[in-house]
Amino acid sequence: MIPIWGEEVQRSAGLHRESWGAPRLCGHHNRCEQWIEHVENRTAPARQVTWRASAGQGRMANVNKLMVSVAVLTLCATAYGAQRGGGGTRPGGGGVSVTMDPKTDQVLTRLGLTDAQITAIEKINTEADGKKAELDKADPKPKGKELQDKLKAIQEETRKKVREALTAEQQPKFDAGMTAVADRDAKVKAARDEMNATVKADNTKKDEAKKTCDDKIAAAKTDLEKALDEKVGKAGAAATK
Repeated sequence: MIPIWGEEVQRSAGLHRESWGAPRLCGHHNRCEQWIEHVENRTAPARQVTWRASAGQGRMANVNKLMVSVAVLTLCATAYGAQRGGGGTRPGGGGVSVTMDPKTDQVLTRLGLTDAQITAIEKINTEADGKKAELDKADPKPKGKELQDKLKAIQEETRKKVREALTAEQQPKFDAGMTAVADRDAKVKAARDEMNATVKADNTKKDEAKKTCDDKIAAAKTDLEKALDEKVGKAGAAATK
């Protein structure tokens, strides 16, 4: 706010001026103009400070809203990570999986892998981790979309090699399982996007938005389990001959 003395001076000067624009003609015209100019010079710093404070408060409000959105997203993502298990999407650098653990993956553990297949897939994973490590050491290190694209290329190569290590009977089940996993991931992304949009529009709804997000992620997990049981097989299936 402008200091009280500033308000009083403005009112005093206003007796001889209809606005902060053109002055009234009066017997003390020149003196009034000088006085008004003096008032404007004295109050300008206060008005500038007021504007800056208002702008600063607006920026802080935006920052606070962003922090709330990030916090809710983090909580929802944490819940997702705790629930998701394997499914061929173990997190890698940049948020993209580059490996598939044959002993824990939700799809692979339903295929009845032999010891030889497990060994082969672990070797494939080692190669994928090595390629990812090369990206981490690159100078300059790829970032953003470039990093995502490179990781996805490693991911696709890994899945292709894993599929080739399977039998003709296992491959269609693997394909069905990966489709189910992709469907689960799409549902999770939609839940997160909806939550973010809700919080951005009204951050007082963050708790409700988080609960809705958690519920949808849990439902997506349940749907995935059912789809894998039906299309791939039960977890811990006996090894193929």
